[in-house]
Amino acid sequence: MAAIPAPRDQWYVIHVRAGMENRVRDSMVRRIQSEEMADYIFEVLLPTERVAEVKKGKKTETTRKFFPGYVIANMHLLDESNRLMDRS
Repeated sequence: MAAIPAPRDQWYVIHVRAGMENRVRDSMVRRIQSEEMADYIFEVLLPTERVAEVKKGKKTETTRKFFPGYVIANMHLLDESNRLMDRS
């Protein structure tokens, strides 16, 4: 049976160290631009929500991550042999 190629865009959940989500997302975005990977990595998300909290009698609004410790990416995953062929 012939192998079915992967769809162009698939969502992947990337487990990262808690508290490092923004740094990982920013690093991925910089590498997409510097290494011209926009054909393979389409979108990098860090889902957040704004939450109103009351601390010491004052109402403050903070940003909370939906999935702490995870970054979500819409990308086309390549194996090592495809990566080497695409680079040449």
